[in-house]
Amino acid sequence: MRASAMILIAVAIASRAGAADPAKATPAPDTDPEISEMVRGVSVERIQRSIFVLASFKTRHTLSDPLPSGDGIGGAASWIRAEFERASKDSGGRLEVDLDSFEQPAAPPRVPQPAQITNIVATLPGTDPDHTGRTLVISGHYDSRATNPLDSTSAAPGADDDASGVAAVLELAHVMSHYRFGATIVFLAVAGEEQGLYGSKHWAQAARERGLDIEAMFDNDIIGSSRSESGGVDRGTVRLFAQGVPPTAKPDDSLLAMLRAGGENDTPPRELARAVRDIAGQYVPSLKVRVIYRADRYLRGGDHLPFLENGYPAVRFTEPAEDFRRQHQDVREENGVQYGDTPDHVDYAYTADVARVNGAALAVLARAPGPPRSVEIEAARLENDTTLRWEPGTEPGLAGYRIVWRETTAPFWENSMEVPKGVNRVKVPGVSKDNVVFGVEAFTPWGIRATRSFPPRGRPSERHAGSRRSPRDAGGLVRELFAGCRRPSRAASRCRGSQTCDCVQAKRARPQLPAFARTRRRRRGDHSRPRIPARSGAVRGAQPGVARARPRAPAAEAARRGGLDDRDPAPLEGRIRRDPAGGAGRQAVGMPRFRRVQGSAPRRRPPARA
Repeated sequence: MRASAMILIAVAIASRAGAADPAKATPAPDTDPEISEMVRGVSVERIQRSIFVLASFKTRHTLSDPLPSGDGIGGAASWIRAEFERASKDSGGRLEVDLDSFEQPAAPPRVPQPAQITNIVATLPGTDPDHTGRTLVISGHYDSRATNPLDSTSAAPGADDDASGVAAVLELAHVMSHYRFGATIVFLAVAGEEQGLYGSKHWAQAARERGLDIEAMFDNDIIGSSRSESGGVDRGTVRLFAQGVPPTAKPDDSLLAMLRAGGENDTPPRELARAVRDIAGQYVPSLKVRVIYRADRYLRGGDHLPFLENGYPAVRFTEPAEDFRRQHQDVREENGVQYGDTPDHVDYAYTADVARVNGAALAVLARAPGPPRSVEIEAARLENDTTLRWEPGTEPGLAGYRIVWRETTAPFWENSMEVPKGVNRVKVPGVSKDNVVFGVEAFTPWGIRATRSFPPRGRPSERHAGSRRSPRDAGGLVRELFAGCRRPSRAASRCRGSQTCDCVQAKRARPQLPAFARTRRRRRGDHSRPRIPARSGAVRGAQPGVARARPRAPAAEAARRGGLDDRDPAPLEGRIRRDPAGGAGRQAVGMPRFRRVQGSAPRRRPPARA
């Protein structure tokens, strides 16, 4: 993936290239004047109009009236499509508007019967052939709901949740379609979010199947209010949620390299969030982006989650403090308190500022050069300086590189040093690679910077820790970290060291076994658990070096009659065994359960049951 981004330094090897003097670098300017002009073009009035129109439909529930002329979700979808087409016409046909419709099968309890779900998609194709395939996505969901998630007839204006997000997407499509960007930008209005993220799941999965190179996804959900439930007003902050190592992460190459370098806080979504925060400080200084290192709020979820699950970096914008009286509520008044998500509670100027942050970030990332490739730290000798190297870029708009670093405990980049574009090796004096996290980014003459931390380019499915691994990773790499197959021997016998074995799973595997255990297992040629030898003389009457028999009873039968499981290597603690002479028993210390003291009579097998 050639995203506009920063490369996390994860590999360290030596280099013979000559170092350069960073003092000759030309400082990059702060902003691109064309992007600044674009940000100023965001209209509060158009955003207000969009929110009012969407809230005027009686309900936009996913199961409501699907007719384009009705007052349900079908009418809302028809109006959104017409707005995208109007923006395309105003820009000379540069927006490609399409519908992504599919039938969602019944999925109780929130989808009790099959439903037709339609996503409205407007695509602004990239113009730079060097950036072919790079895609950025911005999304909002246009469905709404009342208190009861299955109520498809009651009024559900959904002004803040999430007409505000859709209005931001429509406004940016209208403004940005008049400008040219190297990467492709997709403006997306999805449905089915309130019923289970079905619209975004369908589109993200289809994007992965088509092999789209999505380098950033912005989900705008509940961005319309600056007033909290307690009455406080904060027009200067927007929250940005960014996931770390996903809970479903598998130990693939990229994740292991990141963890070895101490970069568990430098996942693609978090590096994307850092970039958005920096860009907002340049183009929309009145709005602070509060980055939160979490996928989403407790008990909630958004349309960015399916993109994360499909291996794409995605983040979520949300207002600073939500008023839950305005979300998922029937429109009513109780004890003098008004409930319901109506347009009169939306702060339109604040919503426009959040849209400006989105637009600036999309524009910067879409115009940024490709990231420096093969970035490495030289670790050929012990020293207190740090030398980095990378492959030189060939983009015509490249102006130079910026070396950035921060303390390992710092959330954002703290220091930087710029070098001209002809340099591909530089020494940072007095800064030890042992103490900080490094990164390298490229920038253009107007300061457009690459700001992501992904590993070297690969297929979308290999870029993210949460994505599916290649056959090599699924077999060889996992077996280096996890040993043993706990499936039945019939399934285990099929793998026999195969790198594509599907029975080697990290979630069901055991930790790496000691060397002697691996040797014994190889000799047997199966995947059963190895027998762990007992300590010599651990029990009175035991003789060192004498083989001890295993019980013939199966494990389940042995457990039923209180016997010992020969597959359980746990030591025998507190059990009483009789000595060979049949005298008083002694406690066996350190004795494996599947071992029997030499000379003791095996228990008889109980009679079979009818």
